[in-house]
Order: sequence, then C-alpha cells, then structure tokens
Amino acid sequence: MVEEKGIAVAIEQDAIWVETRRQSTCSSCSSRSMCGQELLNKLGGTGTCHQVRALNRYPVRVGDTVTIAIPEQVIVKGAFLVYLLPLLLMMAGLVLAEWLSLAEGWVILGAFSGLLAGFAVVGLRSRWLHRNQEVQPHVINVGMTSVEH
Repeated sequence: MVEEKGIAVAIEQDAIWVETRRQSTCSSCSSRSMCGQELLNKLGGTGTCHQVRALNRYPVRVGDTVTIAIPEQVIVKGAFLVYLLPLLLMMAGLVLAEWLSLAEGWVILGAFSGLLAGFAVVGLRSRWLHRNQEVQPHVINVGMTSVEH
C-alpha cells in the first residue's frame, strides 16, 4: 500500500476530500542524478497542495489529519496503461502498415492510428475504473484535529 497523510477539507456521504502536500525525498535518494523527478520537483516546487477524493468509513471532521492509501498494483497497472499501452499500439500500427508494404504516408497514418487507439483505450478504461471502489484511495487512519474551529 502506498500511503499519504493529509487534512480533510470536505466531507461527502461515503468519501472525503483530502488535501495532501507533495513531499520530495530526492535529497536522500542515491539515484537523484539519473532521475527526472528531481528536475520536476525543482520546476514545480515541493509542497504543492493537491486534493484527493478518498473513500471513507470512519468518523471524520473537516480539519482532521487522515492517512489515505492505495494499493501499489493500482499504481503500477495505471502507469502501464497510461504510458506504455498507447506506445505499444502505435508500434503495432506502424509494424502492421510496414508488414503490408504500404507507402510511407500510410505507415505514418498507421502509427498515428495506433496511438489514437491507445488513448481511446486509456480513456475507456479510466471511465470504468472511476466506478471501481477497489482502485480508489481510501482512508486507513484518522488522527487528531489539526485545525480548530
């Protein structure tokens, strides 16, 4: 499970909105010189706030510190789907057009069509996963209130 701490900022019936602050661990990482994440952190700055909707079954109030989690395999499968699938389908379209001995313009169109098909699959899968509670973040711990009203 990948866990993140944040503050509850809004309450829904079965979910809450949690504001998290992106933290950077690049300064302690031995691979930082070979990784693009440190550059992204420098460009975007650490400490950027994000709001995440998380499923909840605990009594939570706005201002409570909560820990949310998501299964690691969800992140790995999501990364494969978003980054690799469109490229694989683009290569499949290119190889198919080459195998059919089509002209260069048709080969380019085949590659572009494969890429668009990959984006379409990502979009359809994303809509389906949006309704699947097993892949959504959920609250695993509620801490003390951090903001007094």
